[in-house]
Amino acid sequence: MDEYFKRTGYDVASWIHARNRLPSSTKLTSFLQYIVDKPVQIAYLNVAAMNQPLNFKLLCDFIQQKNVWAINLGECEFNGWQCAELIRSVQQSNICFMFVDIIFVGMGTVSILKSIIRQHRQKKLSPPWLLGENRIQNCIIMQCTKMWWNPSSVGRNKDWISASKFESSREVGELKSQF
Repeated sequence: MDEYFKRTGYDVASWIHARNRLPSSTKLTSFLQYIVDKPVQIAYLNVAAMNQPLNFKLLCDFIQQKNVWAINLGECEFNGWQCAELIRSVQQSNICFMFVDIIFVGMGTVSILKSIIRQHRQKKLSPPWLLGENRIQNCIIMQCTKMWWNPSSVGRNKDWISASKFESSREVGELKSQF
């Protein structure tokens, strides 16, 4: 896995992307164990197997890492106890952008999670998801998609894009080609 992350970087971790590029023997559990203490900012862990006991425990540990500010769990179906643990983990995290499917977790869980991440966005003093002069971080921010809200929908980022004439898709493409 070291080689994979040396090529792709640690900032955005996607199990679906990784599993197609890692040896077929690599399991989701190994991937989660690997990233739990890495400087991942955005995670796409939207696979059904996330609800298996060890994977779920690792997921909760991962969510509470202070670098993580966005996570997509769209294909994950969690039971009531897991939903409560997920809420607790998100409360103790820096998650500001998220997606879980209402069909798999229920309206109540989605409402609570949206409220938590909204509060997290409002409290952040130095949000890593705000666009600025750091082109590399801007590239990372623009990879945060498929969430209930995305950083590009935040008023301060819209203002920055407008003021700087930042052409997100072109610039992201240029930045990605450098890595």
